[in-house]
Amino acid sequence: CGHFTLTEDRKRLYTIQVAEPCRFWAEGVASTVVAIFGLMGNLISIWVLSDDELRSSAFNRLLLALAIIDCMFILPGTIIYTAKAFSWQADWYNRSFPVFLYPFTEIALCSSIYMTVAIAVERYIGLCRPFQRLSGSCSAKIYITPVVLVAIALNIPKFFESETTYRTNKENNTTVTSIGVTSLRTHPDYITYYWMWTRLFITGVIPFILLALLNSKIYLAIR
Repeated sequence: CGHFTLTEDRKRLYTIQVAEPCRFWAEGVASTVVAIFGLMGNLISIWVLSDDELRSSAFNRLLLALAIIDCMFILPGTIIYTAKAFSWQADWYNRSFPVFLYPFTEIALCSSIYMTVAIAVERYIGLCRPFQRLSGSCSAKIYITPVVLVAIALNIPKFFESETTYRTNKENNTTVTSIGVTSLRTHPDYITYYWMWTRLFITGVIPFILLALLNSKIYLAIR
């Protein structure tokens, strides 16, 4: 980030140099270990919830969908974190990051947030509005489809935030790839209105308020 301190021998010690070991162990090693446990837990959940008897319930199908979505977030998310921590320079990573890894991870993260809200809505209807549930359809698709569509629509700009840049190495006549940001990502209005306010309310404030209200009503109904 450009910040530095002067050492006793008047040399510049940049903040990024001090933070590099922490980044290696936190974003590289620790996040990978946590991701492995998370992936294992979700795979076990998928295996258990895939039982025919359990899948007969819409609630269990929603839990199954949430476990699948979490796996879809963990896999590319781990690749991105470890690539930053271990400073990968793989050509396949630089090519796939702007068009798949980055936007797909954001879509999966948003889907996971709203799938949690959808599960709370399903439980609220089942416990607090049982007659409404009996008179209508209880299919899990009613919850899953809007969640996926909203997540995709909200994260369409993610496909235009980064790009793969190409540079020719004249020494060995090879093409070197790297990841760069687009003008959209650095535009002040985009940062203010999309990155700051839109994502703050759509993926933070609104889901939190909905979960707080729904779970409070569920808790009171059960008590």
